Amino acid sequence: MKKLVLLFTLAFAFSLQAQKIPNATFTDCNGNTQDIYSVLATGKVLVLASKGLDCGICKSHAANFQNFISQNSSTIAGWGAMIWLYQGGTPNCSDVNNWVSTYSWTDVFTFVDANKEYLQGGTPRYYVINPADSMIVYSGGNFSQMQQMALMYASGLSVEEDVLNDVKIYQKNEQTLMLQTAVTLSGNTQAALYNLVGQVEQVWTELNPTSNGYELQVSRDLNAGVYLLHVNNNGTEVTQKVIWKP
Repeated sequence: MKKLVLLFTLAFAFSLQAQKIPNATFTDCNGNTQDIYSVLATGKVLVLASKGLDCGICKSHAANFQNFISQNSSTIAGWGAMIWLYQGGTPNCSDVNNWVSTYSWTDVFTFVDANKEYLQGGTPRYYVINPADSMIVYSGGNFSQMQQMALMYASGLSVEEDVLNDVKIYQKNEQTLMLQTAVTLSGNTQAALYNLVGQVEQVWTELNPTSNGYELQVSRDLNAGVYLLHVNNNGTEVTQKVIWKP
């Protein structure tokens, strides 16, 4: 049976609205040319980083970005769109090559963003793009959130077409989450609640069935915000967002 990806765009504090990224073609300083849609056609998640050559935070993230892309190169592609943030003007290849050499960006396709197409409110800015539909599923400057979103989409969490595709999750009260689905969940079903930096808040190995669905009792105090609930029913998986209000 055909698989469907059921990952949901998250409502972050900055109220990102998912949108399809337009195709664009760029050439690096070694004459190599790539375009966005061709990269996505390989099935890889694309992480496009807008970086300022004169940006201190960008420099502090640079080595970790290379390491992240290198460690996940089979499922995630990394691009670096380089600009001058403060000094103005357009970088040249000597400027970009110096950056590539300094931070060993051997796995990051790096180019001069001459028109500052990906500059939005400062640098660094990370765009995570889902290969399934070319949608931007994360746009922001948080390195940890970028990693979490890229890894989540790269993991290919999927479910059978007729199983768990109607899941609804909501907060019932200050101590309970409700999970509703037309499917009868087995005794092997597990659920895990994650925060947006990938930390596990709570794991349930047993779900309490009620007439209105399945109850998940929350045993710890949670801060208000967005969380991810991952449900595994005999190897069939779905992930949805939960907006928690104490």
